[in-house]
Amino acid sequence: MQIKFGTSGWRAVIADQFTFDNVILVTQAICDLLKKNKETNNGILISNDTRFMGDEFKKVAAQVVASNGIKVYITERDTPTPVIAFEIVRRKLNGGISFTASHNPPKYQGLKFFGSHGGSAFTKDTQWIEARLKAKKVKVTKLQSYETLVEKKKIEVINPRRNYLNYLGDIIDIRAISKAKLKYAYDAMYGTGRDYLDTFLIECGCDVRTLHHFADPNFGGITPEPTPENLKELQQIVANEKHFFGIATDGDADRFGIIDKDGTYFDANYFLPVLLKYILETRPNWSGSVVRSLATSHLLDIVAFKNKIRVHETPVGFKYIGEIMTREEVLLAGEESGGLTFYGHVPEKDGIAACLFAIEIVAKTGMSLGEHLDVIYREYGMRVNLKERIRLDEKIAAKLEKILKGEPLKKLLGKKIVKTDVRDGLKMINTEGDWLLIRLSGTEPIVRLYAESKTHDKAEKILEEGKTLI
Repeated sequence: MQIKFGTSGWRAVIADQFTFDNVILVTQAICDLLKKNKETNNGILISNDTRFMGDEFKKVAAQVVASNGIKVYITERDTPTPVIAFEIVRRKLNGGISFTASHNPPKYQGLKFFGSHGGSAFTKDTQWIEARLKAKKVKVTKLQSYETLVEKKKIEVINPRRNYLNYLGDIIDIRAISKAKLKYAYDAMYGTGRDYLDTFLIECGCDVRTLHHFADPNFGGITPEPTPENLKELQQIVANEKHFFGIATDGDADRFGIIDKDGTYFDANYFLPVLLKYILETRPNWSGSVVRSLATSHLLDIVAFKNKIRVHETPVGFKYIGEIMTREEVLLAGEESGGLTFYGHVPEKDGIAACLFAIEIVAKTGMSLGEHLDVIYREYGMRVNLKERIRLDEKIAAKLEKILKGEPLKKLLGKKIVKTDVRDGLKMINTEGDWLLIRLSGTEPIVRLYAESKTHDKAEKILEEGKTLI
């Protein structure tokens, strides 16, 4: 089976394609790339999330890199993806490797390769690695033992937590959070966010109740993604025990989930415009464009346009957002799946910072996020975004792929389609600004439908129109 990098690294099932032999090969190919690009002087960071065998894979990768004469900084424990990105930039390293499959099911493991900019490696670099592996040009150097490399200081064990938390303390309004004296419930989802987000809040003097605050490679038997289905326990605590606010991070803490004070799940599609409006009101020195993925609500665009801010739309995958951030200043960037970053920050999703911004908003204003959204609806108009995931037979999935390459629909809700986008699936927009996006998964026979309109009923009808193609 050919090793392929997706938008956030190489992912595969443990003991199937994701083996020690393949990890050694991929890591050696990364070393070959760094040598070719003459990017070896500053070293790289290697870490992992809480998935099965993460510590062991991390140490083997460190052996390969250090045996190639490249300095390795290895984390002493599992570490959030945004912290790895931050530390790469802070230390001015040549890149990084993390063993994470983010929100994928527990049977998966992954290798995420970071560039020196702190974001996912550029497509041209991962394609070079893939081609080198496919051509079988990778020759693994003779490996020295891990213990010997540590003794020679070719591998250095570090803990990046305090530097990252101190940095967040300069970004987030600690005084407002401390003064509000509110209660919070935090679901770490058995992942890397534990001892980061909760520690920050405790140091602010907050009352914090934590859930699933220990490493579990099986993630409690669920997929470690902060979706409404996976945050039922957190919702019940917020609603029943009168904790004011609920927050969650996924397995590697790059995605966020929010439970508003009434116990309802607050979708990223609505948090992004709320956050943009809040940033414009409280951070006058921040500037730049807004960037979002194809699947993300256009409500963010409406707020941006009314404030004369340029908007970029990218294919789904934060690496595309990160590439824009290397070229220009960005005020806020995000995607509907629960990832965001902001002005001056790393070009990578940060679920920890996202949760802290949500907390700052409610602490400083005294309003729930739902109340903030109502203000946006009054000022900018209403948009409702719905999505659905459908598992398909593989033959049907292949047939649907062919259908989407054509023009399967001429109208949405009886209105002419005036724009289509085929960069990532098929997105169709009608004369009223209503839209439908149909995306096939690159790894499983799954199709995702996204629909948006001015009312819930209309958005549901658009979803139904999309289903007629399946």
